[in-house]
Amino acid sequence: MLYRAPSGNFAYLLQNLDNILHSLYSLSTKFIISGDLNINYLLENVQKKQLENLLLIYNLMGMVDFPTRISHISATAIDNIFIDITCYEDYRVIPFINDLSDHDAQLLTIKIPVHYQANRLKLQEM
Repeated sequence: MLYRAPSGNFAYLLQNLDNILHSLYSLSTKFIISGDLNINYLLENVQKKQLENLLLIYNLMGMVDFPTRISHISATAIDNIFIDITCYEDYRVIPFINDLSDHDAQLLTIKIPVHYQANRLKLQEM
């Protein structure tokens, strides 16, 4: 889970996120990252493009394409879930309106292929 304040240093976020992903990344590691990055994914902007370019190095893409924070003056998608779409082909992200904060939650559902689950069980038995 990530959080960047609206006034947070964006270059700092990019550098540290890259360092963390680089240290953890391998072809067998599967990442799902979520958070409030205060970058509106409903609009094209420089920060969105820079974040997308960094995450693509690790095969991660933002999945949220609906407003996650709705006020009486705006609707933005500043919360997102980033998954490796080369690993997860059957997924769905939907809003989950919970009235607990000024941000709505997102619900990610991923169907894991049966052959992947069977191979994983075999590895655990060894």
